[in-house]
Amino acid sequence: MTRKETALDALNKKIPRLEEKIREDTKLLDELKAKKETLEFEAFKQYLKDNGITTQEAIAKLTASCSVIHEQKIFMEDKKNVEC
Repeated sequence: MTRKETALDALNKKIPRLEEKIREDTKLLDELKAKKETLEFEAFKQYLKDNGITTQEAIAKLTASCSVIHEQKIFMEDKKNVEC
């Protein structure tokens, strides 16, 4: 076996281990993302509780600040004005 073939053989043997490492890292990344989302949600709930804001009030504030909702409200108001 030539040096080139030996090196190629060694690399080919590493590929399955590297693929397994990628799968493990991907799984860990997904777990970390899920944990981050959970922690963010818990922090948000605690913020609401600490500031005496109900879930409904938070939803209303978020909805009011959403540009898409705001544009829809303007559209509906314009539509009402046209119908009058």
